[in-house]
Amino acid sequence: MKWVLPVIGLGVLGAAGWASYVTVQLARDPDAVLSSTRVNAAYIPWAAGAPLPRTAEGPNAANTVILPVGATLPEREPVVSGLPGYGRMTYLLPRDTRVSAGDVVLQFASEIPENVNATLRISLNGTRRAEVLLPAGRDTREVRIPLQDQDLALNSTQVTFAITGVSTTGVCSINTGNALVSLLPGSTVQARSASAPQSAADQYRLAGARAGVRWAGVTGDDSRATTTVLAVSNALRQGLNVSVLGSDAAADPAFITTAQTIAALTETFDAATARTQAKWPLQITDPAAGAARSFTGTQSWRYSFSADDLPDRRVPARLDYGLTLGPLGIDGLAPLPQGSDGWMVSVMLNGHLLDSFAAAEGSLRRSATIPPTLTGAVNQLEVTVGRGFGAEGICNDGPTLVAELASDSVLVPGSTTITGIADQLGQMTGNTPQLLTDGVARLTPPEAQAAARMLADLPFAPATAQGTHAPSATISVLQTSALPAAAPASAWVYVNDARDQFVMRLDDPALRSKLDDHAVALLIAAPATTH
Repeated sequence: MKWVLPVIGLGVLGAAGWASYVTVQLARDPDAVLSSTRVNAAYIPWAAGAPLPRTAEGPNAANTVILPVGATLPEREPVVSGLPGYGRMTYLLPRDTRVSAGDVVLQFASEIPENVNATLRISLNGTRRAEVLLPAGRDTREVRIPLQDQDLALNSTQVTFAITGVSTTGVCSINTGNALVSLLPGSTVQARSASAPQSAADQYRLAGARAGVRWAGVTGDDSRATTTVLAVSNALRQGLNVSVLGSDAAADPAFITTAQTIAALTETFDAATARTQAKWPLQITDPAAGAARSFTGTQSWRYSFSADDLPDRRVPARLDYGLTLGPLGIDGLAPLPQGSDGWMVSVMLNGHLLDSFAAAEGSLRRSATIPPTLTGAVNQLEVTVGRGFGAEGICNDGPTLVAELASDSVLVPGSTTITGIADQLGQMTGNTPQLLTDGVARLTPPEAQAAARMLADLPFAPATAQGTHAPSATISVLQTSALPAAAPASAWVYVNDARDQFVMRLDDPALRSKLDDHAVALLIAAPATTH
């Protein structure tokens, strides 16, 4: 018996603003099948252990089983826009159950203006496999591309998209028009195998590296609720994507299981959060990838770092960097004379200007001093280059410029130190924290998920029962409306959500107003001492 395993993909998208003129073509790949009919796909949510429905498709319908999957999350359905525009989706294939054949099935809707000629190019694992001419107006299509032997030898399939084309009415090269392609939830990889997936790891991968645990079954039971929150928290700590689900979740993952299965799954994965300890000086570019860019107008290189990323917690005191700046001229005119300072360069940290100057074509080395007070918990360094003049005329996008940030550009440490949030949490909780179970079942599913994320931030996972040693700290998960009005001076509140991340003393007068926009928090308290 053959099994057909639809696989959910992980989507990332991007767009570029430079012009690209191509010859639009119909699909050329003989393996690609195009359909211009509207897709009406049906989705059947699947829970672990549920019976596998059979399909009535194909010559061996009686012997073919499809493993249905739930609807994917919006971010797993890329919306590719622009001319050109780019996007990608990665489908994880099962590892324990080997795949013998398969098809990438892409269902997409397009919206193309009347004055734009556009083509959608599709590549699998870096090899172009199809080109689709996108008609003007709104259209819905399906492209089915068989996996080749070299694709089946991998544990994942990466699908990349590129929209290319040109406006037929734009006067300037920058006015290329626009195009929009939206991948639909029915997009999948149907991977055929001789047996159904049995392991939780395979089911997790087939669900697009997503899993969920129902919260409804723990209502009123603080112990079971705490077990669920800790299981999800430990999975998040290991880099797994696991969610606490309500009974009416609109976009459930295809793999819905128990806290016990999630705990077992977590043990099979290496910690994705483990990182090699950074060393000074800190490189701000990846030497293997290179940092040369072509652009019009301006180009910025950005490097983000947190206080917890800094070796020995010393803040950077200086940026040593190098740039190579290409020829600089105006379209239709001769380049600027050699040595003319036509380039403008600026360096900023967290919105503060560190360095700014005019430069000529060629290579240069500079150092920018960083005051210690500018480094905070989360930081962004930005190096920007561009021309220092405007190009006159109707089309003012200017020539294509080239510049490179040197691969040996580094942050150099000073003597001032900073305490990051991870360090503060480590100092507060110690290495044997205990999670109190009281009130955990009163949380809503989104609040339980938020609590799991915050518990995953702790340096050491808390236990629910006191061991042979007294706990180094006790932790309570509380709705912010239920925080006690008074507590020992050793009590702290930790919040980390989509809006903010902070640690504050419970007796801080500013805490209550700070918590107005936050629903759940961790209350961390050192144990009481006896004399």
